[in-house]
Amino acid sequence: MEKIDVKKKQEMCPSISPLLKGPISILINPDLDYIVRVTNTSKQPLQNWPPTLEEVAVHYKDLELGGSYAGPRDCVCRTSIAVIVPIRDREMHLRYFLHYIHQLLQRQQLCYVVIVAEQDDKETFNKGQLMNSAFVYANRLMNFDCFIFHDVDIIAQDDRIPYTCSSEHVYHLAPYIDKFNYELDEHLTVGGALAFTKEQFTAVNGYSNEFVGWGGEDDDMAVRIENMKFNISRLNATYARFKMIKHKPDKGNPINPHRMDRGGVSRDRIKEDGLSSLNTLSVDVIKYMTHTRLKLKTFRPKYVEEVLNRPQSIFFGNNKFVFKSFDLTGLGARIAERRKMEKDAKRRKKMF
Repeated sequence: MEKIDVKKKQEMCPSISPLLKGPISILINPDLDYIVRVTNTSKQPLQNWPPTLEEVAVHYKDLELGGSYAGPRDCVCRTSIAVIVPIRDREMHLRYFLHYIHQLLQRQQLCYVVIVAEQDDKETFNKGQLMNSAFVYANRLMNFDCFIFHDVDIIAQDDRIPYTCSSEHVYHLAPYIDKFNYELDEHLTVGGALAFTKEQFTAVNGYSNEFVGWGGEDDDMAVRIENMKFNISRLNATYARFKMIKHKPDKGNPINPHRMDRGGVSRDRIKEDGLSSLNTLSVDVIKYMTHTRLKLKTFRPKYVEEVLNRPQSIFFGNNKFVFKSFDLTGLGARIAERRKMEKDAKRRKKMF
């Protein structure tokens, strides 16, 4: 596997980059003409918004194949990072993310690579397995100083948010998100964007491989961090802000009704569940100028096999709905239909 070349220069880059500008205007689905006037600094005009992968590559000309950046031309970058982004069916979000993340990382004068871990199967989404797999892959490229595990649907709104790591603590980069009015939830764990050194991530045995569907893996990671007695550092709320791209619930990523069950035994299985038990299959590795794409097939956890066909039930009023544990899409439709029927019945009563 080819290595990333880091250019040899004479002097280290300053600890605080002189390229930082502060707040970033994140524009989602605005008028294209406005975008071209405000944000396009390349000679090639943007034809789409969000820009295509080809347009992002033209915009950030110093990118190398695989989405790597060897640092500024006039100094040696102080930190090398791997940004790991798990996805499935999020191409539009990815285009936004890549456009803004390359801007931010280059302003911070970092050496970096963007690795997108894409689930390429029909199993329920397994975010933990994707991130663990990308971490293993990244370590084959080079000895990175820092690994940042990043959701594709949140974008930093200030370039002063340090995309870096510390041996003294784990950085939770995204505690303040516009969707939650930039308020810190007292029940907050470590979702959104989380930064580890290689040693820290290995010590917690990576993410759990057992959480399928939406929810649970971040809560489990918080337990792992606490178990290793690592401190979690959250940044200044005045600038550590992120914008979330709105989207509908994913069909292949339903809420996991068993996420709390798995969380209750987190400490008991840390050593056996994670990097040490990873068994994903790499289908393909595609290198774009904007990122490296890992196509992965996940493996179904044993407990999912055990409960997959176990009937579950939920009551709505006097009606009992029976469904399979990880097939919640049909349940939601049935409940919505029942609510509509009851509303129609009430309207008919009022008419008489």
